[in-house]
Amino acid sequence: IALLDSLETRDIGKQRRRGYLEALQSAGIAADPTLVFSHSNCDAAPADDFDFAAHGVRTLVQQAERPTAFLTMSDEAGLAALHELGVCG
Repeated sequence: IALLDSLETRDIGKQRRRGYLEALQSAGIAADPTLVFSHSNCDAAPADDFDFAAHGVRTLVQQAERPTAFLTMSDEAGLAALHELGVCG
């Protein structure tokens, strides 16, 4: 399960990331840092959540082991992820 963390520097983003990690742990799933896409590991500077999430999806689906799901931090990022997944196939 990939995380598109567009709010990593905000308190709400930190709480949501903590919830993501706790949920993985509760389900017995090891956290995989290669499945977390954030501004700190983004090679571009997307203008908004939509562009950020679209870039994150394009980046993560190119990995050898593709994510089985995406968690986004905003509705805008969620819509972008859905759109980009449709484009990527």
